[in-house]
Amino acid sequence: MKKRLFNILCIALSVLSLTCCKKQEQNTTQKYLTGYFNLDFPRFLHPGDSRTLATEDLATLETQPGDEKLAISYCIINSATGKTDTLINSKGEVLLSKYDFTAPDEIGRYRITLRAAATGYSPAYLDCEYDVVLPGWNEGASLTNYELEEDQEILVDERDGRSYLVSRMGDVMWMRTNLQWDELGKPCYEDEAAGDVFGRYYTFAEAVEACPAGWSLPSEEDWVALAEQYVNAAEPFSDIQGAAGALMENIHFNGISMWEFWPSVKISNAARFSAIPTGRASIVEDAYSFHDFGFYAMYWTSENNGGNAGVRYINVKNPDLYYVEVDTASNAFPVRCVRKLDGE
Repeated sequence: MKKRLFNILCIALSVLSLTCCKKQEQNTTQKYLTGYFNLDFPRFLHPGDSRTLATEDLATLETQPGDEKLAISYCIINSATGKTDTLINSKGEVLLSKYDFTAPDEIGRYRITLRAAATGYSPAYLDCEYDVVLPGWNEGASLTNYELEEDQEILVDERDGRSYLVSRMGDVMWMRTNLQWDELGKPCYEDEAAGDVFGRYYTFAEAVEACPAGWSLPSEEDWVALAEQYVNAAEPFSDIQGAAGALMENIHFNGISMWEFWPSVKISNAARFSAIPTGRASIVEDAYSFHDFGFYAMYWTSENNGGNAGVRYINVKNPDLYYVEVDTASNAFPVRCVRKLDGE
């Protein structure tokens, strides 16, 4: 199994062999701090993006009853710089009322760690990984390993100047990268830097409106025509056996393969579709939750049956291209647009 693409949430642990800010005496009582860290840190950043974190907002940790007079010290460790900055020392004195952070200039994966400690207590820490990202494809970008032809066609969206790889398949032109139009939809984990790389997640109503002029959502007829070039049988509104590998490409994100290897799936990207597993979003009372990144590539079709609409999707573990109908209002998916060539 490959290394997981990324952890969605920062991870807080209560026990750590290393101490925070200042060496503590060996702990034999196994006391633990209670409460919560409040470090709200983005998962994706552009090079040079900055954030200011207020020390007073970072945690609500407490010692156990009877130890109220013990001070809790806090420090931040930045993996990009190798520096440890003490925010509050072991005497409870505030040395930094705010922490100014700037993302590295080079794309890649980094970490900041917030650690807390008190005399006689096991240190606690919050570990946050983040990726510094750049849009585009291959050299200099976060998404690499695209196999591009010398005459690779590119669509430039006149609305915002964004560029998309496109492929001609039969009499249909397909987007090869996810739609990023930011007048509608949400970026991955609502981090705008992620939207520049992975595209956005649209409700069905948004997806219908989001494609550039002359482009539209692909119909089931379009999906079947695409798949049947690589499999023996393809039927509308049905799972298409063995079609997934022809639509998948072994794209890397910041050096990590996005598709985990499974023996049953033979990735060829013969269709030059370049599917990547960006998952889905669910919506409850206008709040978005993102799921299945690294496991599914999921896309709206134009098929609308009242309150439900069709979705084509690929599971990392299986070689088939699946079809399902889902509620249009409570789900959001990436979008690939198509344009009919009309005999060009």
